Amino acid sequence: MMNDSIREQFTKDRNPFGFRHVRTLSRGAAELVDDAGPCVVLASPAMLQSGLSRRLLEQWCEDPRNAVVLADFHVQGTLARDLCSHPEDIMSQAGYRIPLRCQVESVSFWAHADGPQAQEFMRLLDPGHVVLVHGERDGMIQLKARLESDAAARGCRREVHTPATCEEVRLPHRAARRARIVGRLAARVGAAAAAAELRGEPATAVPLAGLVVRPRGAPDDLVLDPRDLPSYTGLSRGRVLTRQALPVRRPFSEIRMALESMFEGVEGADLAAATTMTMASGGPAAAADDGCAASRPLVLVLGDAVELTYKPPAAGRRVATLELAWEGGPRGDLLADAVVASCMMLEGERGDAEAGGPAAERAAALAKGDLDAARAAETRLTAGLLGAQFGTPEVTDEAAGTFVLACGGDARVGVDVGDQRCWLVSGGDGEGVPGPAAEATLTRVEAALGRLRDALAPVPLGGKVVDVKTGAGAGEPEPTEVKPTVTTAAV
Repeated sequence: MMNDSIREQFTKDRNPFGFRHVRTLSRGAAELVDDAGPCVVLASPAMLQSGLSRRLLEQWCEDPRNAVVLADFHVQGTLARDLCSHPEDIMSQAGYRIPLRCQVESVSFWAHADGPQAQEFMRLLDPGHVVLVHGERDGMIQLKARLESDAAARGCRREVHTPATCEEVRLPHRAARRARIVGRLAARVGAAAAAAELRGEPATAVPLAGLVVRPRGAPDDLVLDPRDLPSYTGLSRGRVLTRQALPVRRPFSEIRMALESMFEGVEGADLAAATTMTMASGGPAAAADDGCAASRPLVLVLGDAVELTYKPPAAGRRVATLELAWEGGPRGDLLADAVVASCMMLEGERGDAEAGGPAAERAAALAKGDLDAARAAETRLTAGLLGAQFGTPEVTDEAAGTFVLACGGDARVGVDVGDQRCWLVSGGDGEGVPGPAAEATLTRVEAALGRLRDALAPVPLGGKVVDVKTGAGAGEPEPTEVKPTVTTAAV
């Protein structure tokens, strides 16, 4: 700020700072000051720790006609602070004591606010956080107490920090952000609003999932579909495709059944050939009837995220290959890890053909035409698979194809494999009154039973396929229309 007199000199092309009796000293000219007569020297640094001010003090402090005026704040531990106590001598930079006979004066001329001024300033700004720096520790603690008590008296929330040198202070801050929905997401919102208007209903919130980006120089964020990145920004979407190959000895039908019993949304192409060969027709014998079906890769898509390709074993070998391909990301990585774990667990178990399990018994019974034995084996197989997922199975009638699942105390569910139906035997309260949890369990068991039925009775491509319930198909096979994709609904 300049007063009117200084401003007027500027209008008259005069330099108001061109002082006639003031001149600067060049480096090394401190010794010439003694020959200048009475004078006032403005020297720095103000703490008198070194530099020109320290050299002049050591030269003039022994003469009582001289004086030193301290015009800045004096930090504790500095020579300027020591002079305020008027010592008898001072230590020179050369390491010897020098008598202090000159006058020492201190004036409050520094540009620092005192306590009342700082409090008044805080009342005007009313900040939530105050950081006190560049001061003595005791003084800052006292000022902190005054600022906090003043805020509390006015009902304001304030936190005062007094960090030490190099100490980090973290202040929580949530910046206000605005975003515009554009592209495909905006069209989706508009379509939902238009549909609500046609129905005469008020518009409701539409859940969205997209990317939040801020183009260079734009004031607002953009919420958009990843496919719209090139249109609204200079970015493009990248993909990391991950592949992994697993050697497997289990047939594709068992791998598919294991995956369908655990995951939702299992879809596949050309599945019927493999499942018909391995489960309905008894295995390798049907391969010769289907020509090249045994060597054709089979594909499963899991949750629209992981693609599994089953490559049958080469001639003379028993090891097939299961290849996994998925786009890198949390969802795809999690599903791929679960698929690998399921396949490893399946490989760790003894094959049904070697151990004489229910699947092998069912295949053998179908080959002999013994429908009763096939129905009993299918009941044991279904009970074992559902029991591993829901609870302990209690087989009541293998010939009739019925059993009961004790589903973890929530409910006891009856299952009829032949009629493909389920019912609640009792609720979780033990009194036969099913609750919401028991009804939900029943729905899950029904869905799982349907998936198992689809796996055990695939779409036939040729050969002999026998329905263990009715015996249909025991004669010559009839032509069957084959769809290119078989989709299995899941829980």
